[in-house]
Amino acid sequence: TWGNILENMRSVLAAIHDKYENVDIDFGDPKFQFVGQQRLQVVASSVNLRTVVCLDGFDIDHVGDVTAIVEQIPNVSEFDLSSNKLENFQEVIRLIDALPNLKEINLRANKLVIGEEDRLSTTRTTQSALSSIVLSEMGLEWSQILIACEYFSSTLHTLRVCSSGIQTIPLLNTLQVLDRVELLHLDGNLISEWAALEPISHLPRLTTLLLNQTPLKSVDAPSEGQYPALTCLTLNYTLIDNWQTIANLSRFRSLTSLAVVSTPIYSSLNARARVVAQFPTLRSLNQTEISRNEREESEHWFIQNYAKLQGFTDHEKEQLQLLSQKWKLSLEETTTSTSAQLTTASRLIGECFLNKPFFVDKYSEVELRPIALSICEKPPQKKKIPDNLPVSALRMVCARLFGLATEKQILRHMSPDNPFPEEMSDATADISTYLVKNRSVILIDEK
Repeated sequence: TWGNILENMRSVLAAIHDKYENVDIDFGDPKFQFVGQQRLQVVASSVNLRTVVCLDGFDIDHVGDVTAIVEQIPNVSEFDLSSNKLENFQEVIRLIDALPNLKEINLRANKLVIGEEDRLSTTRTTQSALSSIVLSEMGLEWSQILIACEYFSSTLHTLRVCSSGIQTIPLLNTLQVLDRVELLHLDGNLISEWAALEPISHLPRLTTLLLNQTPLKSVDAPSEGQYPALTCLTLNYTLIDNWQTIANLSRFRSLTSLAVVSTPIYSSLNARARVVAQFPTLRSLNQTEISRNEREESEHWFIQNYAKLQGFTDHEKEQLQLLSQKWKLSLEETTTSTSAQLTTASRLIGECFLNKPFFVDKYSEVELRPIALSICEKPPQKKKIPDNLPVSALRMVCARLFGLATEKQILRHMSPDNPFPEEMSDATADISTYLVKNRSVILIDEK
């Protein structure tokens, strides 16, 4: 019956009352010793002050009295209406327009019906403050998404359309409607070809593009003018399986942050080092900052192991030449300047182990102290050296620093906990075998 239908209908205003009428106020406090209407006014005022209102999963099927809603939550800036049953798009527009401070609205998993009749036909007289909208999990076509976004094109900075079955983005009026969008969230869609994204590649302000959990297998190199402002791209849980994609990504002029967690390309050993080495502008990989030390170590590893890498690309060959020139120049400079000698341990390691796999796990700061008669006048030096550095490599470091040939050296380790030196006799062992750690002292003696 109509009575039952009306009884089961639920408005936004009713949901606000249901959730917030029993707000957590200590009416035992002397300042809240009110009864009746005064008590209700206190409750109402507490709702009025809210800037974030969350009504997800309240079975809301219509907006209701917009004026009454504004009276209840005039200061709301973030409004979550996800997982409800809203259908009337124009009702939602009226609600957004009526809330003067609303900047973010979440309409995920509703039942909005958006048709050609909803297209904005005249210039809007109401200026909305909305900058972020979520239209995910509603199965909307791209044309419908653009119709919704037309109403806020002058203020919209963030658009989230996840798990909506989108396979391709048609040109339509994408550039006109989304020209101010900075973050586009397309996780969980069915985009398998990079070319399907071509219409958004010319968005002038797009800085962040999220494509996680899509069947995307590769990324094409950008053409002139594409993705001019893109700084962050996430491709986690995609099907990226080729190193040419990483080579192409390195050609995005503004890209500084990349995420490729749980992709086939990132499952190989030392994949992080390989990505960092060929991507000189990258500052963050998988939400972890790339330090200067890590970049140097990755570049050395790349030089040492390039011959063993599978799927080696032309870009990597170019990068190999650039890195070889870079570190050759650095090493030549260290031979002519005492103050520049061994500015980092990894520079010397790059020279010592060009033909041997080597990657730094952890550093220890140690003192290298010459005690041999022929070099004892030289001052000790404190250096950060890798814990997995072979003793033979440490001898080469000492030879460079103090001028004593490796075959003449006797190295002894003295730890902060043990003042009795132990000879480091096994040249093939890592220095960690001798429990070298921070504040250890390595004595360099002569046979």
